[in-house]
Formats: sequence, C-alpha cells, structure tokens
Amino acid sequence: MTRLNARGKVTLLSSIFIFVLAFVASITRFHNLNLTRYNERVKGHIHAFELSVQLVAEKLSFGYFQWTEFYDAVTEEKADFIQENFDEILDRSKYISSIELIDRPESFQDFDRYYSIYSENGRLFILFNVYDDFVENVLKDRVIKCELDLETLLKLHGLTTLVDIVNEGKPFAFGLHYKIKQPPLRFFHFVSSVAIAFLMVLIIRSIINREIHIYYQTDGLKSLVWFFEQRDKYTVNHSKKVAMICMFLGKALGLRRKKLKKLYNAALLHDIGKIGIPESILNKKGKLTSEEFEIVKKHPEIGANVIGKIHQLQDLAPIILYHHERTDGSGYPEGLSKDRIPLLARILAVADVFDALVSDRPYRPGMTPEEAIRIMENMALDQDIVKVLRENLEEIMKSVNSLLVQENE
Repeated sequence: MTRLNARGKVTLLSSIFIFVLAFVASITRFHNLNLTRYNERVKGHIHAFELSVQLVAEKLSFGYFQWTEFYDAVTEEKADFIQENFDEILDRSKYISSIELIDRPESFQDFDRYYSIYSENGRLFILFNVYDDFVENVLKDRVIKCELDLETLLKLHGLTTLVDIVNEGKPFAFGLHYKIKQPPLRFFHFVSSVAIAFLMVLIIRSIINREIHIYYQTDGLKSLVWFFEQRDKYTVNHSKKVAMICMFLGKALGLRRKKLKKLYNAALLHDIGKIGIPESILNKKGKLTSEEFEIVKKHPEIGANVIGKIHQLQDLAPIILYHHERTDGSGYPEGLSKDRIPLLARILAVADVFDALVSDRPYRPGMTPEEAIRIMENMALDQDIVKVLRENLEEIMKSVNSLLVQENE
C-alpha cells in the first residue's frame, strides 16, 4: 500500500509538472501569438498605407502641379491664385493637413522626380516639383510642401488601434517607426491554456499559425481596394465584375490556383492608375479631345508604376501595364501584338472590354451580352479567349448580376 501510495505521488507530481510546463508553454504561446497576429496584420496594412500615400501624391502631382497655369502663377507670384488652389486641395482631400510654397530645400535637388515623400519627427510630408503641362519646365527654386494627416491615414487602414508611431521602433513606412499596442492576455486565454495543456501543443500552434498567415495575407489588399472605392464607385464595381469574369475565363482556360489568384488581384486593381487622371477628364460626358485621350492612356503606366513599388504586388504590374494592348499592335502603351502580350493581360483585356460594353455609361446605354460578343469578335482581342467567353456567357452573366444585386443592397 505504501509503495502504491508512493508511486501515485510520483505519478501525480509528474502529471502536475507536465501540466504546468504545458500550461506555461501554452500561455506563452498565446502571448507570442497575439504579437505575431498584430505584426502580421500591421505588415499587411503597411503596404496598403504606402500605396494610399503614393496615390495621394500621384493625384496631387498630376492634378495640380503639372499645370502651366499654376507654374506661371508661382513664377509671377500670383498669391491669390496659388492660395485658391491650396484651399481647394485642403477642402477636397481629408488626408492633407497643411500645404505651402517654400524655397527648395537642399534635401530635394532632384528636378526629374515629381515628388518626394519623407518623414520628420513622426510627421509625414510630400515635396512636389512644379511643372508646366508638358513636364518640360520645372521651378528651380520653389517647391510645394504638403503635410499629410497621419492620424486620418492610420485610421483609414484600421491602424490606430494597432500601433503607435514613435521615434524609435520597428520600421513602418517612409522612415516612420511604430510599436505595437500590445493586447493583454484575457480570461479565455487562461481557460484555453488549461485545455491545451492536455493536448498536443505543437500541432495546435502550427494550425493557428497557418490560419493567421492565410487570413492576414489578404488583409492589406482588401484595404487597398476599399481606398480605391472611396474615389470612384463606378470604377471599383467595374473592377469587381472584371475580376469575376477573369476567374471564369481563367478556370476555363486551365489556369491553376496561383495564376488564378494573380489574375483576380490584377483585375481588381487594373484601373487603379486612373487615380492619377484628373476627374474633369474621367467624368467628362462628351467625347474626349485627342489631348485628353492621351492623358487617359497613361493610366496603365501609372497603375503599373504604383503597384510595382509594393514588393508583394510587383508581379501584378505587367498584367496591369499591358491590359490595353491589342493583338494587332494597335493598343497601348507599347503597341505589343499577339503572343508578345502576356496571357493574363490578354484575359484581362477580354473581360475589361466585355464589361465596358455591357455597362451603362453617361454617354450611352449598355449593350446586351450577345451584342457585345459580336462586336468583340471583330476586335483585335485574343479570339480564343473571346470564344471561351461566349461558351460560358450565361453562367458569367448570372454571377455578374448576382454581384450587382449584392452591391446595391
């Protein structure tokens, strides 16, 4: 009996020891997991934050500071005209907190760059060169200095509850640094740790890590599309429909998972370069002049340039750049033809043209899908892809109409 009691005590002590070790390991894991979750989430949002700032800079540069009238106003010191435009910028953009005309600083002597984004003492600024309409002349001694409303931008991407911008910490964006607002352990973490102490801690940990990685990998892209939607509801709905059509075409053409995802993401962002096109041109109801059309034709290059600056999205840039190329070489920006145009760009071109034809525009009603297909069969598009579109037309239109119903609810 004594020997059994002694053995029971050893077993109990061993069980307690293992339980304590597992509990400590589990609660430590929850602590580290929370940090990992927040860091992963922040990383996803940082890319969207960077692109948001780039888009603001591109829009201001193209909209105001590549303009002969403004260039002349600065040269001739027309203070009222300059201030009127500054007031308009502050009124239209909630992301700009201040704007002023200053002497060119020593740190920005590059006359070929449109703008320079930098931080100073936890604040974010953009310096703009001032050009004429044709970007042939630039002011040598003066630049525009804008301060961005950092708090508003952080709030836009859901970062105000996640991070504090500090002078020293982990790299954030444009020279800024951050530290995590570390979440405390909660009661359910302790309860869960007790349960996990009886299970295989390492297996549970690997499953949790995998799920977190998959979820937050797409979080930044969702924020980016949301930011785009704030400017142009029509364009983002068009992009969502084009992305859905691309998925159908890609599957029918035998694309695998990675390429399908790449195609889908490129379709969502294919018109993002229009953020750099003046709204007066984008929303014009009449026919564009040749000069205006040349400006619109810049949007694939603008989009590819902006997306190419985000490391995780760089592989989307060629698809966005070439989605207006045509198989007979009549497209833009490079006049590529036939198989020189990447397959994913050819698929995107077909989906883009189709949705443009069937959608209502300010200057014309949308065509029927059948009419659109007939027109596309006589266009310089990849006709093998057009054929796949025709063969799957009924199913594609059901999905597109379902998306429109959801967007209107």
